Amino acid sequence: MIEGLPEPDRISGAPHPRDTPALIGQGHAEATFLAAYTADRLHSGWLITGPQGVGKATLAYRIAAFLLAAKPADSGLFGAPPPPTTLDTPTDDPDLRLIRAGAHPRLFILRRGPNEKGDRLSAEIRAEQARGADDADEHGCGGSQLEAAQTRVHAARQRERPLEAL
Repeated sequence: MIEGLPEPDRISGAPHPRDTPALIGQGHAEATFLAAYTADRLHSGWLITGPQGVGKATLAYRIAAFLLAAKPADSGLFGAPPPPTTLDTPTDDPDLRLIRAGAHPRLFILRRGPNEKGDRLSAEIRAEQARGADDADEHGCGGSQLEAAQTRVHAARQRERPLEAL
């Protein structure tokens, strides 16, 4: 982030969404995602919308941690384990620690940058920033994030609609 500007997904006085251990009031959104995951029907993108402070970014970080930390299920002697019922990731998981440190090599986060003057955050993500994300993919700087599920999570602002598959 630019020196002196806040992180766009941080709300003053609250923990950053990547550090928030629990998500309250979004059980339906988590269940929708887990149903798609367990049915092996994840979409290539998810639009997460709603007013500020309802947990969009927290949900996105929880999904990212869940997918990055997921290990392939082994049927083993007694069959496949039961499907996950929560997006919770163990706090000692190395992927979760990297995400919380903002250093996971397989997670690219596209956020609002500074406005044209550079004195405050832009109101939206600009096309140039998204194009830069494509460049990062080509150079291995984020292209494999959430590789196992081929999922991109995008947090949209100021719209009241439930989690939707694109």
